[in-house]
Amino acid sequence: MSGSDSKSLESRLMERIQILEDRQEILELLMTHPLAIDGGGTDFLLSKWTEDSLVDRPYDPEHHSGPYEGVYGKDVMHEEAKSPELAALRKTGICHFDTSPAIRLVGDAAHASNYLQLFTLEGQSYRLRFILISRWELRHEHGEWKITKRVIWPVGDEETTRLALESLPSQHT
Repeated sequence: MSGSDSKSLESRLMERIQILEDRQEILELLMTHPLAIDGGGTDFLLSKWTEDSLVDRPYDPEHHSGPYEGVYGKDVMHEEAKSPELAALRKTGICHFDTSPAIRLVGDAAHASNYLQLFTLEGQSYRLRFILISRWELRHEHGEWKITKRVIWPVGDEETTRLALESLPSQHT
C-alpha cells in the first residue's frame, strides 16, 4: 500500500469516525430533551437551542403546557417550560417518551425525526395523552450540535408521513 493510499484510508476512517461521533452527540441531545422538560431543567434545555431557534406545533386541545401553538421562538419556549400547567403536571407525574431518532447528516447541518408520546399520571395509572412526530433541525456551531427548529405534528396526517420520510438516513451518511 503506497503512502497516498494509506492517507486516503486514514482520511476515510477519520470521516467515518466523525459521522459516528456526530450521530452519537445528536442522539444524546434529542434523548435528553424529554428528561429536561419533565425534570424542569429549563436552563439545560434551552442551552441546547440556537438563539434563532423556532418551534412549530399544532393546537393542543388539553393545553398540557399552556396555550402554546403555532410558530414561536426561544423566549416563548422559556415561558412554556415555566408554565403553571407544565409545573402542575410535573408534580402529579408526566413522562415525555421519545423513540430513538432517524438522523440524517448533511455537513454541519442535520435533521432527525422521531415519535413522541406524552403520558400523565391519573390516579393509579398513566394515561396516554397523544402521539406526535417530531422533526428536528440541527446545526453544528461552536463545537457542538444545537437545535435550530422543531416541528411537532400529530400522527395520522399526510404531513406526518412527509416528516418521517425526510429523515431516513441515506446510504452515504
